[in-house]
Amino acid sequence: MSARAGVPLGSMTYHFSGIDELLREAFTRFADHIVAVFERCLGSAETPEQVREAVTDLVHALSKGPGVTSSSPTSCTRSPPDGPGTAS
Repeated sequence: MSARAGVPLGSMTYHFSGIDELLREAFTRFADHIVAVFERCLGSAETPEQVREAVTDLVHALSKGPGVTSSSPTSCTRSPPDGPGTAS
């Protein structure tokens, strides 16, 4: 596991008492990240149409992988109603 993470085994055993603690920390970080993505994508939706668009954006953002949802400020954002990208 340490080789896959690109971390020396000694560092893993220094920071974590065992595999259970390491997995707990990894899952906690993953869950916190997903909550942040959901909040960013769904937090400002107020109308049913905005909710539908937000859910669609969320699905697209998550399907692109973790690199897109972790740091991309544009994932899960849409143009204003009269702005570019508006369907006519």
